[in-house]
Amino acid sequence: AIARIRNLKEGTIISHVLELYGDGEISREVLESIISPSLSEALPVIHAAFKKKGTETLTPAFQFLKGKYSFDDLRLARLLLP
Repeated sequence: AIARIRNLKEGTIISHVLELYGDGEISREVLESIISPSLSEALPVIHAAFKKKGTETLTPAFQFLKGKYSFDDLRLARLLLP
């Protein structure tokens, strides 16, 4: 919704969120609260893929999950690994 309102790409918003999280300016709880409900439900499946394929790059998990989740979703999910 933010991307649409501000005429930005969703990836741009995600990049800013990742940067803020990395700088400690937003907490894990805030990050968990802003992800979509569908991504929140998918976290166990995505996290299992990361555990199996690694987290160094996103492509192995993306391919393992057959492209069901976007790279932006995977970036956010990777931050929320337990």
